[in-house]
Amino acid sequence: MTSPPTSLTIDIRPAPARVWTPTGVNIYKKHFDKSNEKLKEHISNASIETYGQIAKVLQVDTVTSLANGRNKFLLAGTGFGKSRIAKMYYQLIPGRYKTVVLALNPLDTLGDNQVLEKVQAGFTAIKLTKLTFNEQTAK
Repeated sequence: MTSPPTSLTIDIRPAPARVWTPTGVNIYKKHFDKSNEKLKEHISNASIETYGQIAKVLQVDTVTSLANGRNKFLLAGTGFGKSRIAKMYYQLIPGRYKTVVLALNPLDTLGDNQVLEKVQAGFTAIKLTKLTFNEQTAK
């Protein structure tokens, strides 16, 4: 058995710790205290319970990253389940927070459908465009 060459450098840095803010929005403490693997397991199980479907690996990884306090940009095709990611993340946040989960959507027609879907599900939703995003809307 040979050892790796000494000139080979492997940069193994631990992932940053999950962020807990005393004044900001946090996920439920019971989920915050879980390891990433246990949190991913919870997200997968919650997806099955809520939607009757197994979440895609990339969906679970993205929700986990959001729960860890990281900003995420995901570019995926129509029908992938990007909207479900926002919903799954939202479910990790206690109701006492006035939380806003912002999902950017480049297509106007698809945006109309997304707003309708959210309103029918009981969420408050608005389609922001350059015409509707103003100081009044922001309040």
